[in-house]
Amino acid sequence: MGVSARSVVLILRGIAPSVDAADEAASTIVLAVRAWVVVVVQRGVVRIDDLSQAVGGIVDVFCGAPRPVGFTDFVIGCVVACCLGSAVLASTKVHADLSENHGRKVARSYLQNLSEAVGNIALAKQDNWHYTTPKLNEPVKTVSIGVDGTCMLLCKDGYRQAMVGTISLYDTQGERQHTIYIGATPEYGKATFWLRMKQEIAQVKKTYPEALYVGIADGAKDNWSFLKQHTEKQTLDFYHATADLNGVASAAFPRNKEKGQVWLDSKCHELKHIEGAADNILDEIKAFKNKKLSKATKQNLDSSITYFENHKSEMNYAESIEANLPIGSGVTEAACKTVIKQRLCQSGMKWIEKGAGIVLSLRTLVLTPGRWQQFWDKINQYALPVLA
Repeated sequence: MGVSARSVVLILRGIAPSVDAADEAASTIVLAVRAWVVVVVQRGVVRIDDLSQAVGGIVDVFCGAPRPVGFTDFVIGCVVACCLGSAVLASTKVHADLSENHGRKVARSYLQNLSEAVGNIALAKQDNWHYTTPKLNEPVKTVSIGVDGTCMLLCKDGYRQAMVGTISLYDTQGERQHTIYIGATPEYGKATFWLRMKQEIAQVKKTYPEALYVGIADGAKDNWSFLKQHTEKQTLDFYHATADLNGVASAAFPRNKEKGQVWLDSKCHELKHIEGAADNILDEIKAFKNKKLSKATKQNLDSSITYFENHKSEMNYAESIEANLPIGSGVTEAACKTVIKQRLCQSGMKWIEKGAGIVLSLRTLVLTPGRWQQFWDKINQYALPVLA
């Protein structure tokens, strides 16, 4: 795992407070660490594999005996655990977890600096490094691509929309086997996010050229413009379609909620299980306009009519269910929470764009099965002087 001299110094400084100064071997390690810091600064960039071996060698010289068992794993574990923790939790919680559950008393600044160091590598290389899909137990029949946005608070610009993308692999029975998560900080035009999605999709298509590619999203226009370029079939998220029908029921039966609910349940069932139902429901909505309704209610119906006219070609739910294809964007909707909200939108949090980008890069690596280990394998392979 390659990091810069500054990062390694931080790593080594973080080790010292965690050892028992009363223990002779531990004290020797501290002396070895301090000696190695000088070497590190002179060399610039090193590999953690080399680092652990060299520090271990210094320990051997000081002790006249082999280094402590597990020393190499300890050095590497410090880096991985701290970065993994920062991808999942705020530094205050990582600090508390290391202290309370692992007996490691590490300064918060150390955690922040270490996460920034590794996160900068993830951020710098996320457009160039490609990751392989883990070996799956079942053949992939369908690839579902979804995109969505959710707001986060920036220091300068206030609330802005960050973007999330998912690429999910499904077997012949319609069971999800794997999901790739993509995240991007707020950006006017979303060029970075769309580029990242294109790169991920291209890699997946190389691996699964025979799969059916399905785009699933809500009604946002720019989402569909992108999905139509990269998928053979597009499906409007079923939940969003039924939410619009709920508005129709309220508008068409304003004084009889029970009757409106009966109508809504019936139409939702038809839309999901009967082919061509979208056209029939659209005709019914148009017929409601002949009733004596308020101007505002008719405007709401007009909005629903436009919605169905624009998306009825993407409402072939019965056909999709018959073919074991996904009809909901729940994976992407959930990603808005797991990728962004749970980490970047905690109470009192505000972000600068670079800091948010670093956390998102680490977080998508952690949440996508298999990528966290592949990321470290690449760093170990290249030993990049990204931060020197």
